Amino acid sequence: MKCTLFALGLLWVLGHGYVTAADPDTDTTVKQTITITATSPEHGESDAASAETIEAYGGQDLAEGLRQVPGLEASRRGAVNLDPNFRGLQATQLATFVNGTRAFAAGPARMDSELSHISLHEIQRVQLVKGPYALSWGAGALSALNVETFVPEFSDKGWQTHGNLGLRYGDNQDQRDGAASVWSSNERFRVQLFHNHRRNGDVEDGAGNLVPASYETDESMMGFGLKLGAGAVLQYNGHYQDQQDLDYPGRLLDASYFKNRLHDLKLTIDAGPFTRFQVQLYSNHKDHGMNNDAKPTAQANPNRRPPFPLDIKVATEANTVGAKSFVTFRQGTGTWKVGVDFYQLEQNAQRTIARRDTGMVMMNQSIWPDAQTRVLGTYAAFNQTTETFNWSATVRYDASETEIPRASDYFIDQTNGDLNRDDQNLSAAVSFVVPLGEHWLGTAGAGSVVRIPTILERYADRFPSTGFQSPAEFVGNPNLEPERANEVNAGLSYSRTRFSFNADLFYRTIKDNISYQIDDSLTPALPLSPRTVYRYVNGDGFDAVGAELHLRAQLTDHFRFQSGAAYTYGKEELHDEAAVGIAPLRWVNSLRWNADASRAGSGSPSFWAELRTTTVAAQNRVAAGRMEQPTPGYSLFDIQGGFTISNGLRLELGVRNLGDTFYVDHLNSRNPFTGERVAEPGRNIFGNLLYRF
Repeated sequence: MKCTLFALGLLWVLGHGYVTAADPDTDTTVKQTITITATSPEHGESDAASAETIEAYGGQDLAEGLRQVPGLEASRRGAVNLDPNFRGLQATQLATFVNGTRAFAAGPARMDSELSHISLHEIQRVQLVKGPYALSWGAGALSALNVETFVPEFSDKGWQTHGNLGLRYGDNQDQRDGAASVWSSNERFRVQLFHNHRRNGDVEDGAGNLVPASYETDESMMGFGLKLGAGAVLQYNGHYQDQQDLDYPGRLLDASYFKNRLHDLKLTIDAGPFTRFQVQLYSNHKDHGMNNDAKPTAQANPNRRPPFPLDIKVATEANTVGAKSFVTFRQGTGTWKVGVDFYQLEQNAQRTIARRDTGMVMMNQSIWPDAQTRVLGTYAAFNQTTETFNWSATVRYDASETEIPRASDYFIDQTNGDLNRDDQNLSAAVSFVVPLGEHWLGTAGAGSVVRIPTILERYADRFPSTGFQSPAEFVGNPNLEPERANEVNAGLSYSRTRFSFNADLFYRTIKDNISYQIDDSLTPALPLSPRTVYRYVNGDGFDAVGAELHLRAQLTDHFRFQSGAAYTYGKEELHDEAAVGIAPLRWVNSLRWNADASRAGSGSPSFWAELRTTTVAAQNRVAAGRMEQPTPGYSLFDIQGGFTISNGLRLELGVRNLGDTFYVDHLNSRNPFTGERVAEPGRNIFGNLLYRF
């Protein structure tokens, strides 16, 4: 009967359901939660944000939900596909992984991020590593995020079948979101299916202005696992996502489509001479199109140069194939992890500009000219627990190649030396966890990690920079040296049954940071672009210092209070001013009431309600010389609650931005035609109907 109800429900809401996290108090088969690892991977986990917080607050985008984690921010360019930022680290400085695989933005304008193509509703775990301690994950990780999608457990009770479905609706944006999933397993085999459909209309900000924000997304996932023998598991996951007609008020163009295909095959053996052996093969293929159909440049304007309407199209590809393997084994009281990983990234982007009235092609330009990046890395990590402390050390070596088979005559004339580059880099880190008493814990660490320049930084042929608040054109520099980040960290935590507190401090300096400066010898490619053209250069250093605080208190059997705050101070030496893209102080508080005292920490009691406040300070320390503008502070209030209707069926209701406040996030992109930052949504009343069986 339950399977019949699920099938009927799936037909009714095809793509209009909502996956819920399992209730850990009552369900031992479904283990779908979101946790945050805020230390070195070898040191274990610390829960910095709960599953219900990220999933409920995130709405339709994981990066938006992660704003609830102290120190994590996100840049908005449209309604969806926000770009994460951590402690001032942007784009590839914050290495992003999906189930351990490397993923990169689909296009040179970063209309998507590496997190954009995984549904919020299929996530099982999010790991954040603060600082250069994820060297065993991959190359160039100044800090790192790893998103793991849900994988069901094998069942020791014969075939077991479970599933989730539901509906989510928000009145602002006419927001419709839904997902349906089903999985089945026995002692040796497991299989799962998932589908998510999301659709948005334009959004109204707190001042009543309509902000373009429409899009439509379909995503499907299939996975299966097989026990090959004692301790050996073969797992395959396949994802496909199709996004259509996405509005981007923070970009010169809108997105026609994203098409993402991810295949991931992993063999894990927990037997034999090693404590664990793992090998993983994956491919990630992204197609992306852009257009100016709804932009001012598509209309004739006698006061503009050129005055006739333009038809601008950009088609891009970003295809990654990779492999990684590691073994872990014990030596005395310590554990070794030794591994190797490789990926090849192929990027191609073509821009065509034509007269919209006559169809005459005016320009056909390669932005990513069949560029290739290959990185081969190897590492050794050692972790040991002594009577007084735990420590971990990792050393990593990477050899990389970047090359382009062709370039424009203009680009060749404006650069010197070989277009292709080979780099060899050594990174290392050490960290400690020291018990300071029955309830106190201290952490400390230091590391040095290297990030190679992106294809756009080395080979851009008069194309806007993703981190610059202006549509000015930039020219790449094949002679750029890799960035080297040196960082020290210290932390202190206190934990009891009903109260926990932790504080993290960091200082980071980036040598040869990749920056930019005006080059008067360069001319813009487009008549619409500003006359000033910039060139990527290595800077004289980028220093940052900051802290994150987080506390949780179970005030009574029914009330739980949480509070988190983060602040980063950054300065760039080349321009002798604040670094670009540094978020201001953010402080988030929540008070949650659960009706069931015995389940006060659970996300699925019979009834619960929550009040959340967000306070963000003004940001007046800006890179004024590079056109970054100050932003005012703001305060927001959110309320939400839920109750169980019957076994497995739950209703949740809430209001985001209760006061309908007009506000912009400091990291949000500026509209290139108005100069104003993209505004955040105004009041949004939403409801979720959730069913699990």
